[in-house]
Amino acid sequence: MKRFLALALTAAMVLSLAACGPQKPTHAGSSAPPASSSQNPAPPEQTPSVYMDIPQEYRSWDENGKNINFERLTTAENGMVAALRYEPAQVGVDIMKKGGNAVDAAVATALALTVSMPQMCGVAGGGFMTFYNAETENTIFLSFRETAPMFQTAELWVQDEEGNVIGEHNMYGGLSVGVPGEVAGLYQALSEYGTMNWEDVIQPAIDMAREGYVVTPELYQWIEYAYADMASNAQLSEIYLDENDMVKPVNSIIKNEYMAKALELIRDKGPDGFYKGAMADAMIHAVQNAGGVMTQADLDGYQPWEESAVSGTYRGYTIASSNSPSSGGTFIVETLNILENLPVYEFNTVEYWHQLAEVQKMVWADRGQYMGDTRFVDVPIDGIISKEYAKTLANKVDMTKSQDFSYGNPWDYETESQNTTSFSVADKAGNMVTITHTINGVWGSRVYVDDYGFFMNNQLGDFVVGSGYSNSVQPGKCPLSSMSPTVVLDPDGKPFMTCGAPGGVTIYPGVCQVILNAIDYKMNIDEAINSPRITAMGPSIMYTPEMEQSVLDQLSALGHTQVKEGYVGIPTGIMYMPDGTLQGSAEATGVMGAEFSDGVAVGY
Repeated sequence: MKRFLALALTAAMVLSLAACGPQKPTHAGSSAPPASSSQNPAPPEQTPSVYMDIPQEYRSWDENGKNINFERLTTAENGMVAALRYEPAQVGVDIMKKGGNAVDAAVATALALTVSMPQMCGVAGGGFMTFYNAETENTIFLSFRETAPMFQTAELWVQDEEGNVIGEHNMYGGLSVGVPGEVAGLYQALSEYGTMNWEDVIQPAIDMAREGYVVTPELYQWIEYAYADMASNAQLSEIYLDENDMVKPVNSIIKNEYMAKALELIRDKGPDGFYKGAMADAMIHAVQNAGGVMTQADLDGYQPWEESAVSGTYRGYTIASSNSPSSGGTFIVETLNILENLPVYEFNTVEYWHQLAEVQKMVWADRGQYMGDTRFVDVPIDGIISKEYAKTLANKVDMTKSQDFSYGNPWDYETESQNTTSFSVADKAGNMVTITHTINGVWGSRVYVDDYGFFMNNQLGDFVVGSGYSNSVQPGKCPLSSMSPTVVLDPDGKPFMTCGAPGGVTIYPGVCQVILNAIDYKMNIDEAINSPRITAMGPSIMYTPEMEQSVLDQLSALGHTQVKEGYVGIPTGIMYMPDGTLQGSAEATGVMGAEFSDGVAVGY
């Protein structure tokens, strides 16, 4: 069974997806299309005119529309973008060729992804950026995560006797929608750290929406998955279905003139084009008509915020990653701190996986107990990432059996201080940017904004249900995330690697293992990304398809239960080589019905 990607999912939802199946079809709008539509229809003989054709060496399909693999490892001298589609990666590279810096390229890539991966991210979503500035040698973390509307409370999600939200209103419809941060965040990133103007970096996304982008096997599956949503709305049918109301086949073209006009409004007026006026009115109407409580005051009050990245060291390498409201960076550092006290076993042996699973379970327990938006709750981040605290946890690992772990007490180690598609950008000067951004679930809340071509997020589904928890919903609060845009410096303080991933709560374990593979096992970036990975939450171990059955059997014998195939982040990354060149790659395994992904690294 292939991996199912669902960005920035809540812990509860990810656990419910342990079998790697799709989200519940009752709200996915996934009533099956006409039978002939789901039988891998033959692609058009020739690709019509399109904004950017995908070169053959980057195509995940053959002339018959069959999903195929291709070489992911790419080397370049001057700059590189690693992303989950070719066109946005090439857009970022083109920006650098024109003299733009890594942040210029990252913003342009992000905007292009909102067009070409609308099922995963969008202007009505949000995310995080980690940026290493080679000139200042500083790393900043920018949060443009969605927030809860001012009238949103936990009581609005009515629960049944078993504690389930009636109608799944925390995941679908207006009560799942957070106040979007994408446009404000990307605009702030460009204004503070870019060199180009907003009009230039957004124009490629406008052109792509208007002139079209190619249907890949992955995208075909995601449209088919939400077929009922597409078929029930005239504009969505126009965009995503053919003249026979079937899903457009692989190699055909999707054009979204509504999205092009929305982006033109944002181009001409900046964030005000999104947060005020006609587009804001349309979003509010769509959300409230779907039962939500978002108002103009919520849109007026949204502000991204910047802070220092969470930072730690591992065997002399410096790791800088996402701060609150993401749990990702904090728990990557905690995981690495614990492992630094333990033996380095041969990769892909039962000893390696058992030890890693035990460490992940301890980290998972701490995450569930302590983590939340630090603007609303006290979180002992310094204690969690303390080297001394890690030593106490490392002593708990028993190599003879699987154990259950409760959370530790990082408060004893606290000092003075109290945050998804993902892509990475790196340039020859050593600037590194990783952005992870999302509308949360696939196609978000399923609330479509008429005349503007995009879906609203369902980011509030990342809050826990009920009051009194660190991650309970409160007006203005960000839901907890696992998104982990990360940069790594070598022991000499020079740029070594940047990486990130989508994939819900499997993100930070996935990114952490890419780092381990590169540092402990000297893998190149393609090997580090495409080698087996696991994530352990309690007794359950999720493993990627590359795992060997003999190792899985030995893990079961040690007491690990519910050992099953799944996804563990969907990484992209770029690594600096000793000769100064850049190497990039992306996850090769596909999602849903696609065996292979569209992920690429493009450089120049």
